[in-house]
Amino acid sequence: MSEHSNRYREEAAGIVSRLFAIAAQRVERVPDAAAETAIDVRPGLYIADLEQEADEFTAEATVLRRVRDQFPAVRAGDRIVPIALPDTNVFPAAPYMWRYRPWSPYDDEYLRAFVATWEPTSPRDRTTLSIDAATETVRTGMTAFLATRIASVADFFGGGRPQPNATPVTLSLLQRLWSTVRMSTVGFKVDVESTNPGLRIHVSPTFRRKWRYFGMPTNPVINTLTGGLYEFGADLGPYGMTTITPDPATFDIPYDTVSPRLGL
Repeated sequence: MSEHSNRYREEAAGIVSRLFAIAAQRVERVPDAAAETAIDVRPGLYIADLEQEADEFTAEATVLRRVRDQFPAVRAGDRIVPIALPDTNVFPAAPYMWRYRPWSPYDDEYLRAFVATWEPTSPRDRTTLSIDAATETVRTGMTAFLATRIASVADFFGGGRPQPNATPVTLSLLQRLWSTVRMSTVGFKVDVESTNPGLRIHVSPTFRRKWRYFGMPTNPVINTLTGGLYEFGADLGPYGMTTITPDPATFDIPYDTVSPRLGL
């Protein structure tokens, strides 16, 4: 954790603990009975994405405890990162409904689809964690991620600037996972370059491997990210159409860089 974010570790840990406590409550209920429990955070701090991450991981861990005692993960340099399970297509109009149903053959299909996704990962990189170890990894990593975001929010709304080359951008984002209330927060203009041009870039938080599209083609790809600890991956070019190849580096945005340079 950087010197900028270390002072916010306790604040971040308290928020993450609350997110996981609420997620555990939601897993025990049907979706329309999910409690909309507010979490008090400082003005301008966006946590809806972390609320979703906590909800998804908690539900996945709950399902996996029923059928196995290990959580699939990948080795990423000196880190071991739990993988986000792919969603089921049983209820395409209502993603993640499977987690609220009694155990059924559909859940077996879901897990088989997951294995099919995980198996293409290089055997050298593929590994597992106990459910408890995976949970601790995600919670600890999310705390570090959020501490960096809190630092960036404190700097921006306090009139400071995280670093000279950071370009703060005011974003309007959903304030809560379960509502449509919007809030203003701070993001940062991020430009990504890679060794190979023409790649499609994806980004994931470092605490849980869950790729989402960032932009294309390199070089560079420019988009906006809220503060946090991220990793990047690429496909197309020499990396094929469907397999995302991760870059081994991690990036503390905006305190380490807002211009990641990938070796892909």
